[in-house]
Amino acid sequence: MKQFFLFSLVVVLAFSVYYDLTEGTLPDQSAPPAAEQQDEPAGEAVPAPQEPEEPPYQEVIVQSGHTVYTIVQALHQGQVIEANFERIVTDFERLNPETDAHAIQTGQTYRFPLYPDASNASGQAP
Repeated sequence: MKQFFLFSLVVVLAFSVYYDLTEGTLPDQSAPPAAEQQDEPAGEAVPAPQEPEEPPYQEVIVQSGHTVYTIVQALHQGQVIEANFERIVTDFERLNPETDAHAIQTGQTYRFPLYPDASNASGQAP
């Protein structure tokens, strides 16, 4: 009887190891859980997510000592820019996808974002 019990235990253990290695017992991490999956009606098109619009820009040749922030300030000629530093850097890198905003090179031409909602420093409308 001990031999039968031991043989059954080995068979169950071997099957468990085989099943775990081939099928797996953990859920697939790349697939969303069933609760998050949306049942889409057949035949209806799902709109693709839209990328944010590219901000208006101006191309500028970088001179020695210029930074992204100082060039954007100069382009707005004394106007108060509502965008913070992080937004300016993000917009610059979106306009120049292969460029790090902290590593621009003198003599190169880059696209710099313009912010049309900027106002004059004196508080007057442009």
